Amino acid sequence: MNSKAILSADECLALIEQGSSTFNQWRSMNPEIQVDLSGQKLDKYDLSGYNLSHALLVGTSFIDANLTDADLSGANCSNARFIAAILDGTRFDNANLTDADFLAAMVRRISLVGLDLRNIDMKSFNLRYARLERVDLRGQSLSHMDLTGASLAGADLSGIDLVGANLTGADFTNAVLNESLLQEANLTKAILNRASLQKIRARKAIFREARCACTDFRHADLREVAFEQANLTGARFHGATTDGWILRGVECEYCYWDPRGHERQNFRRGEFERLYGLKPTIVLKYPGTIRWHELATLPFLAEHLAASQWGTLIHLKKIEERPSNTDVIFSIEEVGDFEPERIRQTLQQEAENIQAAQLEFRTNPRLYSELKQALSKVKEQFWPRMLELAGEHGAANQRNLTVLFMDLKGFSRWQDSELSIKLDLFRGLLKPILDRWQASYPNMEGDSLRATFRNAAAGIQCALMVQRVLSAAGFELRIGMDTGPVIVAENAVTGLPDLGGYALNFAARLEEVAKTGEVLVSHRVQQLARTLRDHVRFVPREVTLHKPIGELEAGSRVTAYVVSDNTQ
Repeated sequence: MNSKAILSADECLALIEQGSSTFNQWRSMNPEIQVDLSGQKLDKYDLSGYNLSHALLVGTSFIDANLTDADLSGANCSNARFIAAILDGTRFDNANLTDADFLAAMVRRISLVGLDLRNIDMKSFNLRYARLERVDLRGQSLSHMDLTGASLAGADLSGIDLVGANLTGADFTNAVLNESLLQEANLTKAILNRASLQKIRARKAIFREARCACTDFRHADLREVAFEQANLTGARFHGATTDGWILRGVECEYCYWDPRGHERQNFRRGEFERLYGLKPTIVLKYPGTIRWHELATLPFLAEHLAASQWGTLIHLKKIEERPSNTDVIFSIEEVGDFEPERIRQTLQQEAENIQAAQLEFRTNPRLYSELKQALSKVKEQFWPRMLELAGEHGAANQRNLTVLFMDLKGFSRWQDSELSIKLDLFRGLLKPILDRWQASYPNMEGDSLRATFRNAAAGIQCALMVQRVLSAAGFELRIGMDTGPVIVAENAVTGLPDLGGYALNFAARLEEVAKTGEVLVSHRVQQLARTLRDHVRFVPREVTLHKPIGELEAGSRVTAYVVSDNTQ
């Protein structure tokens, strides 16, 4: 029971007539008295700045009233009519708005903290910079509305329709948006730290510069979503559809891809973008139709771009004819340790400089004639020189590759009489397997093997075949694998290519902690070999490094994966 004394409607109206200062002062001095204006007609009243918090306003009529900066927090406004009222900065925090009518109300900077808004028509509300903390908006339709700067921290927005909505700078900290519709919504600079966005449909949404630390995107549709310069550290992505998503300049120190969101995967600067992002592209626009001599020199242009930034690999992706021009698109397949967006901008500018010179041939007959003659001798005149240039930079040639590091067990216990026979058998069994999976830079030193692969899937399939064949031949072995920067340099003694770099060292660290007969791979390899998941099983294991590497000290715990063949 409410034991408060109740101020009659007539007494209350008399106080209101004396102005907001008098009314508010009286309320502050008499907090034990309940204000009851239920059923009263306050149409066209100027109630700006009035303190009506916790008042009884059941069925009260505020038609055309001015409630600018009025405080109705905790008030019972059920069945109240705010038709055409001015609600600029009005506070309704924790109020009862059941069946309240806001038709044609002029709503701005409104505060609705803690309310159940599921059955209120929000389409007429101006929600720019509105305070909506902890509100219940489940199932609401706010498609194409402007919620710029709105605060929705802790709100329940499950199943809400925000298609095409402007959510620039909105705060969704700890909010729940599970199964919501966010297609083509603009979440530029939005704050989504620790928010749950499971199973959202967000195709073509914009999360540019959004803060998504520890955001849960499990099973979300993130196709063609732009995460440019967003913070994704600690996000969960298991089951998310990421086809065509744009990762450019993102920050992600670690994230989770496992179903429960417990297996932390760490990334060096720019590594998340390199592993999971779309390949950066360089686009050159040729006026009209591309000429034959321009087409013929495109390989040299691509080679020059790759040579200008060692560690990159550039492919001609496609040529598209348009009504007024032809687009030539190059894909940057590898970016080494460079930031993808920075390297894209650098190479785009270099490509445009070369193209400008290339287009000069259209208007310069002498140059065109010389080029025409020279192209007939491209192989003899240009190719050897390009190889020579590549050789000059060979010592610093760094690429992202998958590395396999293997070591035989019990080698030191072999008798001298059997050593040569066993090593010959070991190498004889390995060679056809390495050839089968197109291993690069294989290096066998005694009882160990180092080799690289162009992709993680090929490396894993090769490792599993090596494991099966050598085990069947009686050899005991361990294999470690990683994907990352590998330096290919000429061995000063042998004159042959040799391997170095972080990925090789990390693969060796994993080999050291693997059990006999195991193939143990890093999380980078596991993620890049997702296409094999129907045929290969990855079992996570926490391992302790015996030796330091990079920022990891000896004794550091990391998550690795034991690989086995599902088909057996």
